[in-house]
Amino acid sequence: MPSKALLVGVNYFMNKDKLLSPINNVEILNDFLISYSGVDEGNVKILSDSPTYENATFFNITSSLKKILIYLYV
Repeated sequence: MPSKALLVGVNYFMNKDKLLSPINNVEILNDFLISYSGVDEGNVKILSDSPTYENATFFNITSSLKKILIYLYV
């Protein structure tokens, strides 16, 4: 069974503290999963508050997790 991953990188935590580099960390983890762990690029989804990726809203995160769970159990 192929592996799937949901990576979420958000810069702001509770709108008061800026985290150091969550988007860079997500991109590094994405590269690791694809290059070294053999995860297919199409099986990794990245959500973020960066304009480069799909927005990491509550709905998008839960929807993506549901899709992964449905894939695993169907």
